[in-house]
Formats: sequence, structure tokens, C-alpha cells
Amino acid sequence: MERWSSLSTGQKVAVALGVSAGAALLYVWYARPRTAPHQDELCVTVPRHAAELIIGQDGALTDQLRTGSHARIVVSAAPDGGGDRELTIRGSPAQVRQTRQLLHGILQDGAALRVELHFPAISMGRIIGQGGERIREITRSSGARIECERQAESSGATRRITVSGSCQQVEAAKTLLQKASEEAAAVQRRAAESSTFRSRRKEIIAVKKEDGQRPQEGEKQPQTMDYAGDRPPEDDLQLLENMADCAYVCKFEVPSPDYNFQADEFVDVYMSAIENPEHFWIQILGSRSSQLDKLTTEMSDHYQRQKRGSVPEVQVGDIVAAPFHSDKFWYRAEVLGFLKNGNVDLYYVDYGDNWDTLRENLYPLR
Repeated sequence: MERWSSLSTGQKVAVALGVSAGAALLYVWYARPRTAPHQDELCVTVPRHAAELIIGQDGALTDQLRTGSHARIVVSAAPDGGGDRELTIRGSPAQVRQTRQLLHGILQDGAALRVELHFPAISMGRIIGQGGERIREITRSSGARIECERQAESSGATRRITVSGSCQQVEAAKTLLQKASEEAAAVQRRAAESSTFRSRRKEIIAVKKEDGQRPQEGEKQPQTMDYAGDRPPEDDLQLLENMADCAYVCKFEVPSPDYNFQADEFVDVYMSAIENPEHFWIQILGSRSSQLDKLTTEMSDHYQRQKRGSVPEVQVGDIVAAPFHSDKFWYRAEVLGFLKNGNVDLYYVDYGDNWDTLRENLYPLR
């Protein structure tokens, strides 16, 4: 205070003017951004089916619109609802005009398409995936909007899938959906090929006793087969011809089966036999089952041509080659025991089911 009081009147006036000038400069520096040039504001309502062309899956603007425009763009739900989006564009007249042109170009180039596709109902499980995981992945990869017809709405052999989006998005989704459908068709073909070598055992299931008891003495015994002789019975010549027709499936090289499954892996299976809802047998389809199919065909071809020799000595627990009464193919079977009528009680280890046959129908495995 002493220094201030020691100043002359002229010096005090000069200091006051300097402080005022500094405050004015500080105000101008902070206020300048607030006094920007005139801004325009444009509100654009985008229909729901076209909104995905400019708004990504996460609700953010697409890269093309975000990098090509210097205006401020706010996305909100349209007041009328219905899934439409409202874009508020703020900026200089030039920025707003540029953004409007860019937006128009995006909508014009990627005009929204709506395509209805029809796929076999049996392939929908593979298209949708577990818990909808596959269809969500297709949606993320293609960027298209995909709607699947509910099963209750479809009574035919096909199901409708509606795909919406730009031409590129629709084409990408169609490719991925078609791939999934072809995978399902391939599974059905493999199942048909596998069924060539094995019986579906529907008749067996129908006649199997519920209590699992064997027929008592005096009851009608199950039909047995005798392949004794130098060549197969004439009735089996057609069977051998059919096996020759299927040889192309058996002659190709196949890798050893790999049964190491991932936790999230889908496995196509075939139910080969059933005793009750809690006890049934399944086979893995595809390349993993080709080795077993090949073995079945080779065994049938080999043992049906064998000359009958002495009756083999078998014991409980032995694995033997045995025919099956319904399809006349030969399979590996475990000897479970011996019945009072002299037949051997067998358990077919590869495809499941039980039956009994004459001892002379069995062969030791070569």
C-alpha cells in the first residue's frame, strides 16, 4: 500500500488503464469461440429399413458418413416412433450442405432392398444355430437385417427368411445363408450314404420285448440265418450288387476317427437303435463314420463268401463276426451268453441292439 500511495496521480491512471486492457483481451480470447459464424441446423428422418445404411450395428454412424462430414450429427429416435431415426445436422451452411449431399449419396448408392428367401425347413436348425448364434454371426458379418419365419407360421417344407439392407449387404447375407443351407444338405446326404450300410431297425424296435426277456421254450423262436455253402444264397446276389454300387464310398482313403470335440462344436449323429427313451445308440455322421461304414462293407463281402467249416468255439466275452437278421450285413458282436435253445446271445458293439443266432452262423474275426 505504501508503494501505491507513493505513486503520483499520473502513474495510478496508467496502471488502471493497463489492467483494464488486459481484462478486455482475456474476454475477447474466451468469447471468440462463442461468437462463431452463423450455424445451420437440418433435421432428417430416415426410415427404419434404410437407417442401417448410415447407422452401424452399435448405433454409431458409419465410417463413410463420420469421416466425410465435418458437421455435428446427432442421432435420435424419431418422434413418431416405429423404429425410424432422426438425424440432426449442425454446422456452417457449407458443412450442412456437404453432409446432406453425402447422406443422399449413401442412401442412393445403397438403396435399401428387401428380399425374401426360402430354405428347406430341415436346414433351419443349422442356419439359426444354437441359441441363434449362427444367425447373429451372419447378421454381424453381412450388416443386413435378417428375419426368420417362425415355425408356427410355416406349415410347409420350407421356411421364409427376409433379408433387408443394401445390395452388398443382401448379397453377403444370401451367400452366408446359402452356405449354411448347403451344410445341412450335406449332412442329409451323409446320413443317406450311411444308411446304405445299416438298417434303421424300425422293425426291430417294433418287435423288441419291453421287458427284454427272451422267448421261453415252446414259444416261436426268432428267425435265424444259415450261410453254409460254397457261395452266398441267391437271395443275396442283389445285395452284393448293391454293395458294389456303393464301393466308391468305401475305397477312398479315410483318416482315423477323431473323437476330440470342442465344447461348442456341433456333431451330427444318427440313431441306429433304441431300447427305450433312456437307452439308445447313436453314430457320428460324416468323415468320422466313414471308417466304420467301410469296415461293415468289407466284413459283409468277406464273410458271405466264406466256406462253412467247423462250428467255432466261442466263449462269453468273445468278439465275433455275426450277421444281423434284418439287413443280412455282418457286424462285430460280443458274446453275452448261450440260450437254452442253443442260440448264442449277441450284443452288436458297433451299432447297438441285441439278437441271438445259431453258433454256426458266427465267424472268428480275421
